[in-house]
Amino acid sequence: MYRNLAQLVDVRGQVKRNGSFASRSWSQITGIARHHSATTSGDAFSFANYHVDTLGWPSVGYHFVITRDGAIQWANSVDRISYHVGNNNTPLIGICLVGSGSFTAAQEQSYFDLVTALRSTTGINVSIANLRGHNEYPGHASNACPGINMDTVRAAIANGHPVGDPGRPVLQRGDSGPEVLVLQNDLMAVGESLPQFGADGDFGAETETAVRSFQQKTGLTVDGVVGAQTWAALDRAKVEGRLVVVTAASVNVRSRPSFAEDAIAGQVFQGEAFTVVEIVSVPNSSSTLYRLVSGLYITTNESYVTLR
Repeated sequence: MYRNLAQLVDVRGQVKRNGSFASRSWSQITGIARHHSATTSGDAFSFANYHVDTLGWPSVGYHFVITRDGAIQWANSVDRISYHVGNNNTPLIGICLVGSGSFTAAQEQSYFDLVTALRSTTGINVSIANLRGHNEYPGHASNACPGINMDTVRAAIANGHPVGDPGRPVLQRGDSGPEVLVLQNDLMAVGESLPQFGADGDFGAETETAVRSFQQKTGLTVDGVVGAQTWAALDRAKVEGRLVVVTAASVNVRSRPSFAEDAIAGQVFQGEAFTVVEIVSVPNSSSTLYRLVSGLYITTNESYVTLR
């Protein structure tokens, strides 16, 4: 559910308004339009000022604005027909990324999380094919917005990751390079031994032996090949027993790995520390949570917590 994304900041009652947008039912929503601001800075507040004062609109034209640091500003309720793609607005949710054809990794992660959460929200039915850029709608082909090839965006989302993050590679004996170096350091971090060559970036017999040893210890198929399950098991092993410390003023803790509102079990506050059991994935999201010894869950987002 998009309302529970860690990056979401509800600014609906704070941005400038002069009137209101028409309403619609969620069943009328069939697409999500991606925009860029064509500026190097800005946010929902500055865009609202321009849209109201200069264009005479009721408020900011987008439903969501994603700032350069990855914050998702929720500017209009999704049941409002805001102004962002002329003559096409009734079925669309508008998401604007601050930037001019260049976006940060944090923005792409937040866009992925937001789109994934919206598409998973009961009552909103949007296919990947209907994730489109401003210039893909009738009458807008000459527009440079959204400043990115939407085929790239759709392909990334279809493969379950943000733009620019292709996921971890499958590695096996004979491979070499920086990904193998990461693997070797991870293996040593979880107690496996590479006594002869250490982290040298070459996946040889010694690294394969360490991979097989780790797979056996963690109940995985022992094949010496590092795929998604082995990477995930390494991630879990690296955090087990460590402390997660709250760095934000307050953070929600959850009773299960879900962003649903009824999963919120309470709040913890800056400076509090908790023992981590593992990292878990949140269903229908690219996000992860730490599972704590208490059985509760807390965000892994480094903007809110740090691991020690």
